[in-house]
Amino acid sequence: MPDFSKYQGPSEEWKEFVKANPLPAPNLALSPQALRAATNALRVKISQAELECKVTWRDYSVLTRDQCNIIVRVYRPNHASTTAPLPVYLFFHGGGHLFGTIETEDAACARVADRAGILVANVGYRHTPEFTHPTQVHDALDAFAWLGAHIDAIGGDRTLVIVGGISAVHVWQRL
Repeated sequence: MPDFSKYQGPSEEWKEFVKANPLPAPNLALSPQALRAATNALRVKISQAELECKVTWRDYSVLTRDQCNIIVRVYRPNHASTTAPLPVYLFFHGGGHLFGTIETEDAACARVADRAGILVANVGYRHTPEFTHPTQVHDALDAFAWLGAHIDAIGGDRTLVIVGGISAVHVWQRL
């Protein structure tokens, strides 16, 4: 039997990389709100690099069933036709209903819009602990209904709509 014991543990190259590129340790003593703010600020900082030259975007206020407003940010690739309707990706950011904002996903949504040549509608649903279940599911459904009512106005093709995201997309699996 071959001896693979020399491969146990991290390699020297990996140790050097980690030493040269340390990650900030999370402060688990923070409240959920403070941890969310710190995490989101870091994600926004990382995601702002490539937006303006590849896409344009507009924020829309969406009235929810409980008469609050959430934001849906629609990204349009700069290279797309201004007359033909585009496919639409209704996007829900990840973060377990605690982390994430529209801004933390700007770069990812811009990349998808640009590279796929589609509209991306990024939903800013409300978070826990301030808002409990089923608020997030209702926000998702209300955003979907808003998209259906406004798809022509934003330049989308109602026959080509997909729903997805990172981890929060599981709200759709419950329906």
